[in-house]
Amino acid sequence: MQDKAILRIGAVLLFAGVVLPTIFFLALHPKVADPSDTEAILQSIVDSPGWAGVHVAILAGVFLLIGGLLALYRSITAEPGAALARLGFAAALVGGSAYLVSVTIEGSWGCPGLTDTYCEGVSPEWSVHVKQEE
Repeated sequence: MQDKAILRIGAVLLFAGVVLPTIFFLALHPKVADPSDTEAILQSIVDSPGWAGVHVAILAGVFLLIGGLLALYRSITAEPGAALARLGFAAALVGGSAYLVSVTIEGSWGCPGLTDTYCEGVSPEWSVHVKQEE
């Protein structure tokens, strides 16, 4: 009975871990038509008051996804599936960790700080425009 409960919890966590980041990324994450246009990207960061919040929600979704994979791993006990489940969970931890670092840098520390630095070093009229938007 405990295995069924773990499997149900894992299924809910996996579903939430896929849906939550997808909703926040597709619906709320600012988008730019030309990803190579640095000024447009930095302007979209400045114009987005919820930039860090969107990234926190994406991080929460990744944590839920990893929790769901942990529950799935714990529910597979028979060999040879258990060995593959251990390998898959280890790969999920490594990949999830790399993704968490990437999203944290983009969402919380890197891009907002880069925006401020970029605004100070760019032409005065663009810097004034960005500062007025804040």
